[in-house]
Amino acid sequence: MKRALVLLVFLITSFYLVFRLSSYLEVNRPPMLPEYQEEYLILRGEKLRGFCLGLNGLIADYYWMQVLQYLGNKIIEAIARGEHVNINDLSSLNPKMFYPLLDNVISFDPKFEDAYLFSSLVLSAIDMDKAIELTEKGPRNLPDDWRVYHYLGYIYWKKGEYDKASEIYDRGSKVANSPAFMKMISAKIKSAGGSREVARQMYMQMYEETNSEQIKQNLLLWLKWLDSLDERDLIRRALQNFKQKRNRCVEQWRELLPELRTIPESSRLRFDLNGVPYDPTGAPYILDSQNCEATLDVENTKLPLN
Repeated sequence: MKRALVLLVFLITSFYLVFRLSSYLEVNRPPMLPEYQEEYLILRGEKLRGFCLGLNGLIADYYWMQVLQYLGNKIIEAIARGEHVNINDLSSLNPKMFYPLLDNVISFDPKFEDAYLFSSLVLSAIDMDKAIELTEKGPRNLPDDWRVYHYLGYIYWKKGEYDKASEIYDRGSKVANSPAFMKMISAKIKSAGGSREVARQMYMQMYEETNSEQIKQNLLLWLKWLDSLDERDLIRRALQNFKQKRNRCVEQWRELLPELRTIPESSRLRFDLNGVPYDPTGAPYILDSQNCEATLDVENTKLPLN
């Protein structure tokens, strides 16, 4: 009993001294060059590994907060520079530490489900191969959770490997308590590949399942992007119909309104007081009267540009 008490006092004292020392070093460490500051985030995690004394869950939570903060800061910095943040391609943010940080979360807690979701949706927009490498750990570490099959299958679908994606969704459909969605999406990928209908169902399923507000916001943007693709198809139909009848392109949006009214699906479009259609994020569509085309407003839209 006495020996256990001495050991407990020793551990508490050690943790206190380490905390005080790390706090002192954090305040007094010399300035780092920008290219080394990100590396510093990972070095501390690597040194902690193996000395966690049963605190794996807490350390995983620490790295998870680092993941969220790191990505958030990258986005804020890009916006401050006046750059458009494209959620379909985040490589321009140069988030080179995102993968190591996310990998640390899974290393300390292999059952951290949200980490696999972030790998599927966010890391795949940075480095597709790294996303596959990380998300493939999901079915190994959580074989009875159908969601990790969903996350992995989504990446292969996004990569255009439809047979592989369909096979993974089919495997997930065999997991106990998996929804009928898994079997259904497996069949739809086989028949429809990369269709918008398949994409919309995937994003809606992820939206319903996740508790992460950040992921929900991204998924809503993807769903709005799909809606915008449909809307631009409708507008292009009207533009081409107008050109065939008048032998010229539309010069002002108001000219197109009568043509749009002949297309039943166009009732889904939204217009401002000047008759200009706008996208699901509230930015106006841009009329290219030279090419008879409707495009996104690069400066104002929040939608992905590709």
